[in-house]
Amino acid sequence: MPVQQLLVYARQAATATLVPYEAILRAAAAAGDAAVPAPAQIAVLRWVERAFATLEQSVALEEPLAAAVRRFLPLATIAALAEPQFLQPDQHPLHRLLDMLLSRAAGWQPRLGRAGLALPQQLAEAAERVLAALTENTLDIDTVCSEVVAAVTRDERRAQLMAQRVVETEQGKLRTIQARGEAARMINAALAQHSVPRELGKMLTGAWFASAQLVLLRFGADSPQWQRMSATTSQLLESVQSLEDADDRKRQQVFELVARMPRDVRRWLWSLHHDTAAVNETMELLQEVHMRVLRRQPFATINVPPIAIEDTPSELSGPQFEKLLKAVAEGQWFIIRQSPGDTLRARLTRKDGERQHMLFTNLVGVRALELSYGRFVEMARAKQIAPLPHLALFSRSLCAAAGIHSLEELQAAAADVATS
Repeated sequence: MPVQQLLVYARQAATATLVPYEAILRAAAAAGDAAVPAPAQIAVLRWVERAFATLEQSVALEEPLAAAVRRFLPLATIAALAEPQFLQPDQHPLHRLLDMLLSRAAGWQPRLGRAGLALPQQLAEAAERVLAALTENTLDIDTVCSEVVAAVTRDERRAQLMAQRVVETEQGKLRTIQARGEAARMINAALAQHSVPRELGKMLTGAWFASAQLVLLRFGADSPQWQRMSATTSQLLESVQSLEDADDRKRQQVFELVARMPRDVRRWLWSLHHDTAAVNETMELLQEVHMRVLRRQPFATINVPPIAIEDTPSELSGPQFEKLLKAVAEGQWFIIRQSPGDTLRARLTRKDGERQHMLFTNLVGVRALELSYGRFVEMARAKQIAPLPHLALFSRSLCAAAGIHSLEELQAAAADVATS
């Protein structure tokens, strides 16, 4: 069968539900043409058919997206028969178009609802435009593919920006947790050394604790501001200890502390800066305690319970654990079976080694799931979570259908062709 006649039948069969080879034979039979494709043409037809079958197996797209991708099978067949560059990896615009569409499609699922409507529409519109370019010659296929790739790329960038905002929110939450822990440790260490009046203890674990977190968030734990606030905390507790049995030197030290405490405490009560009445109430409480101290009057004190600190996850280690986690990279898509009938497609957006924590987002960049390293490993070993291929899916499927499964095999095949 002459290639031009073969293309006529291929174009006529482009909307058929049959695989292209069978559709072409039926179109030829309907036209009364007894000619059949040559062996080389059949090889191309079967190659593209196998590539799409390999593609479906590797990425397991959900409906209706899977059907939308199958719509490209006859279109890819026409391109493979008509344009020799289709036989070269990453040289045809349709390769790049399908690689980009499938990279997005790997993360698509019906549960996205309205947020996921754009991709199926893009696939359907792209198929129609490519069909027109291949069968009607009204459009340049390179232009069509470039325009679709640009639109899909814009959607991907929007999703990445959304995901980055999720990461920034997560980082802000992490800084808050770290500040809370650091502030609690500082105050707990001071409280462990001294008992204090009950009301002052409430202030230390309340407004003073909140203020310490604000100082840490603004200046950090290595700043001179934090060092001064920490010193003020220790000095404040020293200034409210009974002097009934103290010698003159100790009383002089406490007197000096008492003299500057109101100024220093007021300076660091950041959480109450907006509430003058609350600041004044705290100063009155402190003044009352200090008067009792200086007059050597008795006053009741308590041992304040430590402020609770969020537990730090125990670190997991071991060769198998490290090997599994090392292979997991940010940007990788996963299929996650949370429970029977509940499957999630999500991208690893942040991998936090310090907290042993993973953050996943969905196709449009919205937070989808959080897992600890330990939980991730458990699910991976139980086969509840598995990576989803998403890069160059169509190009790799074309290679796999030709028996090429690595870059080395591809380079060797290219060298054989060049020397033949």
